[in-house]
Amino acid sequence: MKIKNPADSCGLDDVRGLIISRIGKTSLAPLLDELVPALASGKMLRAKLALAVGNATGAAQNLVLAAAAAVEMVHAASLLHDDVIDGSSLRRGSPSFWRRRGASGAVILGDLILCDAVLLIHELGDPELMKLFLAATRELCETEAEQELLSGMAAPSWENCLDTARGKTGALFSFASTALAGDNPDIRSALSESGYELGTAYQIADDIYDAHGDRFTADKNLGSDAEHGKITAAYFLVEPSCAPAGTVRRLCESSLERLKPWRHVAKGWRHYLESDFMPQVDSFLACMPSGDKL
Repeated sequence: MKIKNPADSCGLDDVRGLIISRIGKTSLAPLLDELVPALASGKMLRAKLALAVGNATGAAQNLVLAAAAAVEMVHAASLLHDDVIDGSSLRRGSPSFWRRRGASGAVILGDLILCDAVLLIHELGDPELMKLFLAATRELCETEAEQELLSGMAAPSWENCLDTARGKTGALFSFASTALAGDNPDIRSALSESGYELGTAYQIADDIYDAHGDRFTADKNLGSDAEHGKITAAYFLVEPSCAPAGTVRRLCESSLERLKPWRHVAKGWRHYLESDFMPQVDSFLACMPSGDKL
């Protein structure tokens, strides 16, 4: 992979281009036009976070691109699998991949994309980064497995809900931040936790949207959590002591506050929050019953 000067900023088009080029080098290249919408589209909030942090810290652009593409590839693989598990027929405004190509095709494609994401990070030649990426991916998978297989074994609790959101979504947000932190251990630690906080906040908002969003205007199927008996943040909207919407706000504020000792990082983080993250989260929270809004 060509190494760019850190001063040469990159963007989402570069990330999409890298993902598409990776797919084009597999045996599935003949299906490229069909695969791109499932693998290199959507909100790409994880990639945008990697770009924001990488450009703020001056990370080498081959690292920025690889980290941004890898987190989106893992996320895309998880969605391919989730749609099969949940029986969801709609994704990003179009029929889900499994509805077009079958459940087995979607699962196998997800496996392939996941493996290629691991290979992409491996090609950077940094064992510590590889370890970090594998840990984040494993945490995502383990949390999904716990939610699917163990959720009925204990009484619902807000603490468990937060832990699920942190592992299920926070892990990749944390990797997208930490991978581009540089060598300063204090910045790495702060970015890791701030990433977890944003991922947790996003999952809480998404849980609420799944329960209360408009099913006629959404670009994906809603209501699958309740249909499958999953306990999510939406379950706790009736508990004033939990205040899911307030938790989202506090997590976002805390993620920025932690980074203030490093002005260049905090500036990039704030811009990401205001331009990319919060507009999406606010649109999810807007669907809450009026009595639950802040």
